Amino acid sequence: MLLKNRLRELLETRSLSVGAFITMTDSTAVDVAGAAGYDFVLLDAEHAALTPETIANHVRAARARNLGTLVRVPEGDKGYIQRVLDVGVEGIEVPHVKTAAAARWAVSAVRFPPEGSRGVFTKGVAANYGAHGYATPGEAMAAINAQVVCNVIIEDVAGAENIDEIAAVPGVDFITFGINDYSGSVGVPGQIDHPSVREAMGKVLAACRRENIPAHVTGTAAPDSVEAMHALGIKVLTSASDAMCLLSGMRTDAQQSRRGSDPVLRETEGIA
Repeated sequence: MLLKNRLRELLETRSLSVGAFITMTDSTAVDVAGAAGYDFVLLDAEHAALTPETIANHVRAARARNLGTLVRVPEGDKGYIQRVLDVGVEGIEVPHVKTAAAARWAVSAVRFPPEGSRGVFTKGVAANYGAHGYATPGEAMAAINAQVVCNVIIEDVAGAENIDEIAAVPGVDFITFGINDYSGSVGVPGQIDHPSVREAMGKVLAACRRENIPAHVTGTAAPDSVEAMHALGIKVLTSASDAMCLLSGMRTDAQQSRRGSDPVLRETEGIA
């Protein structure tokens, strides 16, 4: 039988799923994310040096912790999408989607024929190495198509302008508003509370609600309360990255240690 797709399960059952960005190559980062209580990990292959081999190790760690797995891929790299799906990734996040045609390309890249153009391979992790239990490869591919998750990021002016058409593309499972890149695209880099940025975010979230598609934002873009997120249709949230959390924790520990008080060491068994 096929391995369950935890990311798909989260989208269909959770009112809010919280994930961590993973940029480090060691799968210990994913293991710790699971211990910390996250629901899924977003493996950032657009901005970090994550190879398919690295991601395969991350996927194994995530599966052991019952974490969903989503990979942000390099823009427009269909070959990379196919390789990371074949090593067991549950969902693909495609950056800089500006048109409905680009959204259809993303949907096609993550699904086997006849729904898409993903290269046929039913002996890898995604198909449980061929032990999928289906009588024919076609049946296995249809089952995998039903599980795999396609996510697109709106982070450019054109994407926000075309959001109604993008959100209506069949097979787009949820939509991300990339607030930092969007602020740069309108000439106010880093000003995430600028009226033009917040107006675009509102437009994207409204389109998601109309199409009954979960919306995804980062912690910097999210409202302060879970209730407010629910009202806006935000069902997926990613906060800090592994490196950011490590920096924050180590910086706090270093500062506390210099003052003669080290709460991190006191609270962590086996270190002090």
